[in-house]
Amino acid sequence: MRKCLESKHKFMDSLKHASNFLNELRTSSLNPKQYYELYILIYDGLNYLSNYLKDNNKESSNNYLIDLYELVQYAGNIIPRLYLMITIGSVYMGLEDAPINEILNDMLEMCKGVQNPIRGLFLRYYLIQKTKNFLINFENSNNLDKVINFIVSNFIEMNKLWVRLQHQGHSSERSRRVEERNELKILVGSNLVMLSQLELVSKELYNEKILPEILQQIIKCKDTIAQNYLLDVIIQIFPDNFQVYSLQTFSKALLLVNEDVNITDLLNSLIERLIDYRKRNITESLSDYSFLKTFVEFIENLNRNDPEFNIKNYCIILNGILKLSLIYSKEDDEVLDNLNLIYKLSIDKFNLIKDSSKEIDDFRIILKSIENFEDFNNFFKINDDNYFKLFSLQSLAIKKEVGTLILNNLIDNDIRIDNLKSLQMVFKYLNESILVKEDKHQVSETKRDLFGDSSTDTSASNELTELDIYHEILNKFLHLVCSKDYKVQYALLDECEFHLSKGNYYRTYPTMISILIRLIRKRNFEKAEKKELVNMFNKISKLINMIKDKMPIKALNLNLNCAQISNECLLNNISYEFFIESFIIYEEMIIESKIQIQCLMNIINKLISLDQMIILDVEDFNKLITKATLYGSRLLKKTDQCRAIYNSSHLWWINKEEDVVVEGGDDNEEDEEEKTEGPEAKETGGESHFQENTNQISLKKDDKRVLECLQKSLRIADSIMDNNVSVELFIEILNQSIYYFIHGNEMINVRYLNGLIELIGNNFKEIGQTNGQIEGPYLSTWKHYQRTLKYIKEQRVVDARFHEIAI
Repeated sequence: MRKCLESKHKFMDSLKHASNFLNELRTSSLNPKQYYELYILIYDGLNYLSNYLKDNNKESSNNYLIDLYELVQYAGNIIPRLYLMITIGSVYMGLEDAPINEILNDMLEMCKGVQNPIRGLFLRYYLIQKTKNFLINFENSNNLDKVINFIVSNFIEMNKLWVRLQHQGHSSERSRRVEERNELKILVGSNLVMLSQLELVSKELYNEKILPEILQQIIKCKDTIAQNYLLDVIIQIFPDNFQVYSLQTFSKALLLVNEDVNITDLLNSLIERLIDYRKRNITESLSDYSFLKTFVEFIENLNRNDPEFNIKNYCIILNGILKLSLIYSKEDDEVLDNLNLIYKLSIDKFNLIKDSSKEIDDFRIILKSIENFEDFNNFFKINDDNYFKLFSLQSLAIKKEVGTLILNNLIDNDIRIDNLKSLQMVFKYLNESILVKEDKHQVSETKRDLFGDSSTDTSASNELTELDIYHEILNKFLHLVCSKDYKVQYALLDECEFHLSKGNYYRTYPTMISILIRLIRKRNFEKAEKKELVNMFNKISKLINMIKDKMPIKALNLNLNCAQISNECLLNNISYEFFIESFIIYEEMIIESKIQIQCLMNIINKLISLDQMIILDVEDFNKLITKATLYGSRLLKKTDQCRAIYNSSHLWWINKEEDVVVEGGDDNEEDEEEKTEGPEAKETGGESHFQENTNQISLKKDDKRVLECLQKSLRIADSIMDNNVSVELFIEILNQSIYYFIHGNEMINVRYLNGLIELIGNNFKEIGQTNGQIEGPYLSTWKHYQRTLKYIKEQRVVDARFHEIAI
């Protein structure tokens, strides 16, 4: 054909050759993929012929194309005849005075002569391809209806051919025909794509004329594959504002499709399209939100038309509608009211199926849809009556998921709860989820002792971990409960305490106590009324007493913290009572020796920080420190006894910075720890250590009791059988003694220090040495001793008294 076209006076021969290769399209032995490959080759050849006619039409008269258009219609076979007719007709329409409508209608009608599905589909696809550019250019206000009718008519005929393919051949080949149809579906969808590209089509015209005709054909064909595909094409290709405007028309059509059509995926696809539309136009506000109610009406109609609709798909659809509504919730309060109606539909559906034997958990996604709020503050604006009813109908596991979701969204968005109404709304959900105590089968104590617990350690561990996760989130939430008004926040915390008492309160009360302590610190102690502070400390004491059975160590430390803070508030009586509570917990509940020494060190450190009690209530303070010293002598291990007693000596000799005494700052504990570390902790800082104390004043000074404590600790250290441990304790006591010597304790003099050094030296002489070197376990003790001696030498530079110490 190409050779004839390139030669003069052989045009008719070229048409003959074109007719010959077009005859190849008459075959029925090719599958769609193979037929498409053949079609592409033939399309290229016909495109060459079309370009030749366009180029030569400039040199010929218009009658030449008219005659040629009529001539090809005499071709012997219909396939070559119609392809040549469309090829020449598409060129003919480009003439100025061409009867465009007649040509279009003529080609459209002639294509009805091919009823074989595959051949007919490709023929009409060729028709739409050849006329595509012309139709778009031909589009104007006068011809728009004709263009639309042409494309819609071609679509209808192509869809009929596509559906007919399903019913050809033996039933055993059904799966193969389905596969072939899926390969051909893009040919049918090309008509709808072309419709979406017509610029003069308005949303009104689309809704009133184009969409109804398309939907009518889709519903009328009663073919599941066609309905699934074509409805999805409509959703994907037409503009977003068209989708919003025509939503009612489209949703009504969804109710009329076959039962096998996946309307769930179709609706979700449409909803995602509208959500993306909202996100792309975040700065624009819609004036009409009625399209959201259209979705609700669709669900109501779906319930009436198909009461047995799959519950999982039903929940997925509702979740999509909720997600869309929540995305628009920031725009209009009416949208929030619409949510309540959606939750009501969920409740109605749940009540219809709740008697089924299987557990229903599909409604979980509906309850979790609230995470789609653009602004989670809107959660407190919605009328949550129906939401809460739906929530209450669910299993405890789902309730915990939703309760956790609510808390996580509040925490992630840092939403402060500053009013009672919002707080009660949150706890309304927590009381039925996280705060619920599950009844577990308890094994009797006797049975457990005799036979053990049948539950595995792994399951118990998993359960504990789950509880920890829930209460960790809950504790984070409690920090969001705050108000600038002190009285309002106190009322909010009272409300929290009331609700938390219904659950595992021992996991949340420590956080409540910490918040109350922080609230007291924020108050101005001088301006706050004494009665007000007393009431708060009484509340804290009550909360601590409630958790002490489950968490004795935590309760003890909280009592100590409160004792320190109440001392800063000049409430020494209350501080004394907190210490008494700590002592009671220590005596009755702290059994393990390792924990006892840790708790006792905390007690000693806190006692040292009680500046106001030391000055104003000496008698009470002496009772407390005497009791603490006595605890040290009752410890199980002698090493613990020794260390506890020499640390207790600091309770009888307390020095503080002058400004610390006045202000009662928070650095007391840190300063005291620095002192109790002993001089070896400041090997290279002797000079600065001495100078720091020039601005210190003494709060308590009892030389005799300090000496008694040190001597008792020496006797205990000497009684230990392990010589290395004994020497190590001697060195630690030496360090404590040096501290008191520096700060002017008259009982700890040069003679006392020389005696200690001589004692330590004699013990090292008794240790076996290799070539004059100490080895083995004594090496670290020896190094500790040498660091202490080095410190003494360094102190001679700033304190002449150290020259008298023999080293």
